[in-house]
Amino acid sequence: MPLCASKDDLLALLPTRTWVGIVGKAVKLGLVRNDEVKEIGRTRKPYSEQEDTLIRRFYKDEISQDEIIEITGRKLGNIRARARKLGLKYYPPKATWEWLDGERRAESESPSRRKCRPR
Repeated sequence: MPLCASKDDLLALLPTRTWVGIVGKAVKLGLVRNDEVKEIGRTRKPYSEQEDTLIRRFYKDEISQDEIIEITGRKLGNIRARARKLGLKYYPPKATWEWLDGERRAESESPSRRKCRPR
């Protein structure tokens, strides 16, 4: 039967120690409270193959940022961290331009005066 004591009990048993000191020593010894028993090193659910596939699709611009966040239920920072582990790099799509009048204007003309729109 495991031993268990409340915070107040431990502070009473160790009057010269602070709570932070007690918790720090317990962590070093690998002790956990009964309500904190978890698989060591795992505080979050692991990524599934389906989530990895979605992350790959997100990095290929096949699905939007909002969609991947909604589907996986994970934060964007966590998704990006997983992508780094998968060896993925994000390259934003480059803008391509279509000239409205069908031909390029003289290079001497200011770029801000050119009539163009992104495709």
